[in-house]
Amino acid sequence: MSDNKTELLSAYDLAMGERKFLHDISNKLLVVQGMSKSVMKKYDENQSISEKEVARLTKVIKASDEMIKLLLERRAILHENTKHYEKEEL
Repeated sequence: MSDNKTELLSAYDLAMGERKFLHDISNKLLVVQGMSKSVMKKYDENQSISEKEVARLTKVIKASDEMIKLLLERRAILHENTKHYEKEEL
């Protein structure tokens, strides 16, 4: 690797970015899991779905949308950071 690649992330920076990313995704997954289980319990008990359960499903959809956004952003970052290495190897 050439010395003029100062814009490349250090291994530490990359690891910290991944740590934050995993933390953010984990939080969203916990929301999806908890809200889904709550609504499913009502369904299994043959209870009608209340406004509260509709709000929970709305949170599930929002958290899912946010996870998709986070994944797309992370993929773009990783592609950007690795393209420097790919060009050097060719």
